[in-house]
Amino acid sequence: MTDWHTIVVEAPDAVLRGFVAGFLAGREEPREAVLHGPDLGIDGGTLGERLRALLHGGRHEVLLVEARLAGALASALAQHADEIGARVAAHAGITGASFAFHADTPSRAAAEHIRAALGALPTGVMLTDGECEEIDPDVAGVELYAPAHAYTFRAGGRIGGTLEGVLAMHRRLSETDFVTPEPLQLEETPLPPVA
Repeated sequence: MTDWHTIVVEAPDAVLRGFVAGFLAGREEPREAVLHGPDLGIDGGTLGERLRALLHGGRHEVLLVEARLAGALASALAQHADEIGARVAAHAGITGASFAFHADTPSRAAAEHIRAALGALPTGVMLTDGECEEIDPDVAGVELYAPAHAYTFRAGGRIGGTLEGVLAMHRRLSETDFVTPEPLQLEETPLPPVA
């Protein structure tokens, strides 16, 4: 299991992506060693944080970086800040991640598929959930767009644990019909600023 850090950078997305690609290529590291927050569905912060970013004319991008590279990337960004128009706003270690989800379907087959997706949790990931099945014998038919359904499956909860496992579950549920995962929330421990 890999340890991860977040680096929050005030910079245009395209500039940051180019810098990170060059950094990784120069070190002959795989692209997966740095993940871009906008690609992962990470919660963008509070309304106040977003407003401050807009007022100051910047855009904060969250990078998830393997811990072994995080210090070097934060230093490189700080050293070239003036050249690329970027500023490292924060650097933290990731201690965990989580997200809420909900599911709602009139299909028994889809319900079984959802149960299977939720039943195969990666190591280090926990599910806090509630699910219910409703059967109404007075309603006939299983048409998807019918105003009432004889069968309804609902589930909801929170998935939390290690970053890699939670990311895998977020991807899996994003690809599962009738399931809506919420943005990822990161649990972080701030680290000292990079010089």
